[in-house]
Amino acid sequence: AYGAVGTWMIQSVAGLDLDPELPGYKRIHFRPRPGGSIVAAAASLETAHGTVAIDWRLEDDLLTVQVQVPPGASARFDAPDGFEQPNTEFSTGSHTIQCQRARAR
Repeated sequence: AYGAVGTWMIQSVAGLDLDPELPGYKRIHFRPRPGGSIVAAAASLETAHGTVAIDWRLEDDLLTVQVQVPPGASARFDAPDGFEQPNTEFSTGSHTIQCQRARAR
C-alpha cells in the first residue's frame, strides 16, 4: 500500500512520469499539478540512464519548474490547466521553466 501512495505522489503531485511507449525512462513526462494547499513538490528517481528529477514551486501566479533529464533520454513538459505555457520538449540536461497563471478574460 505504501508503494501505491509513493507512486501517486511522484506521478500526480510532483508530476514525474514515464512514457509508456518508451519504457525505462527513455522519455519522461513532467506534469506538475499544483492545487489546493499544494504549492510545491519535488521528486527524483535513479534510472538506468541516470537521475530524473523535478522540483516545482507556485508563488502567487508564477509556477517555476526545474527538471533534470539524464543522458540518452528526452522529456516533455505539460503545463497545468489554467497556466499559459506551451508544451515543451527537452533533451539531456537541467532546464528551468516558468509559466504564469492565465488571466480570466
